[in-house]
Amino acid sequence: MCSFSSKSLKTKFKNLAVLLFVSALVLSASVGEAMENGNWSYPGGNNAFPARLTPKGLNILNATSIRHNSELKDNNGDDVPITYDVRAITSSTNFLYNTGEKVLGGYLALYSVVPLLDLRVKTPAGEDSVSGVGDISVGISNAYISKNWQIIPSLEVIMPTAQYDKNDIVSLGFNRFIFEPYVMLNYMSDSGFIVGTKTMLDYSTENHDTDYKSGQELHMDYAIGQRIGACTFGIAGYFYKQITDDKIGSHTVKDSKAQAIGIGPSLVYSSNNIDFTFQYTKDYAVKNKGEGDQLWFKTYIAF
Repeated sequence: MCSFSSKSLKTKFKNLAVLLFVSALVLSASVGEAMENGNWSYPGGNNAFPARLTPKGLNILNATSIRHNSELKDNNGDDVPITYDVRAITSSTNFLYNTGEKVLGGYLALYSVVPLLDLRVKTPAGEDSVSGVGDISVGISNAYISKNWQIIPSLEVIMPTAQYDKNDIVSLGFNRFIFEPYVMLNYMSDSGFIVGTKTMLDYSTENHDTDYKSGQELHMDYAIGQRIGACTFGIAGYFYKQITDDKIGSHTVKDSKAQAIGIGPSLVYSSNNIDFTFQYTKDYAVKNKGEGDQLWFKTYIAF
């Protein structure tokens, strides 16, 4: 049932020790989500609501999603009149270890994300599909927790570990490193009102097989909602803006900066040491990338 007293809600939030950054840390790799080929490095809106704080030891979060892009937008936000259809099924597992140690006043946690991908695309160059393990990422976070606030500075590195071939229409990996420092800021009132943000800056190294270097990306996931008993109801989404142009070798790719906004409903159900999240995100105001929507199902287990 999605109901219990505000007193127990307040006590539960106050006594938790270290935040599992939940869905914010999970899907670092997804279909073509990189500025090379008109996409980007992080699937926006994945952060959703702040979840429970992790006990010391191993915690596991799985995020499974279905992503569909049916339109490609140009620099003015207009449709590019070509055949373009992308469907991605992803199942990414975050293995997070809470050390239980305090460093500089925060609670230290280490994690790694392993994504399984099934990608299918249609483009003017033809159709292609691929399945397998995507680029693996590693990260470190330090969580500062008070009664109503959570501040979590972190650094994640997406590594070029997956299959990649520049001659393929679609590959499992990016063939480059992506460095992503970010900060999560979450507030939860005594009555269960929640606001959460995750602000990220992505810096990509050059893809040496293509001499392509994607521009820097600034983006923020957000969530606003109300906790009622064991359930949290609200909206979640993202703001995304590429802040530097792409480059091919030493040449700047003119009008290559991408942007997008996403929004949709979100529901989180919590029971004992397990959380379930359902979320839908629709893209708007898209430029220089694919436009579509995404359905998420996330499971968090604390051991």
